[in-house]
Amino acid sequence: MPTTAKIPAPHRDVEQMNLHERLWHVQTEAGAANGGSKAYNGTYAPRTAVWNDLLQPLFAKYHLLFVTRLSEYTAKSLTGETETAPLLICSIIPAEARDDYKSPLTMRFHLRNGSAQDIGKQLTYYNRYSLIHLTGISVDKDPDDPDSPRPAMPASTTPKP
Repeated sequence: MPTTAKIPAPHRDVEQMNLHERLWHVQTEAGAANGGSKAYNGTYAPRTAVWNDLLQPLFAKYHLLFVTRLSEYTAKSLTGETETAPLLICSIIPAEARDDYKSPLTMRFHLRNGSAQDIGKQLTYYNRYSLIHLTGISVDKDPDDPDSPRPAMPASTTPKP
């Protein structure tokens, strides 16, 4: 049975590549993010490991920008009152994109109102989450992934009658 060899990408200038071609190169060159931080249910890759150690050099190489914007959204509550809450928008765009560029790689997160610390926690989490999911990179033992294997539970010892 023949094996499929990894075909190198054609040599092209980065500026000639579209956004999806650049992202493909990022995905193929990125390794798994280091899951060095502890969480209540395992380890996870912190935002600094995802961005500083893994993606930032590749984004620079392929002239990509990770752009975040914090604004507000307005919605009606169940009681019919108008409420405003923070909205985080995360996108990946080419570095040379015009100001009116609409990225197909965008995620929006409706944040819960709360203290400045609560908002900060949500911003950090959603920045990390959007970096991982917009780029499609793998993360070692992500505790938030419902498909990740869980630690084995000890067998219960039920007395036999």
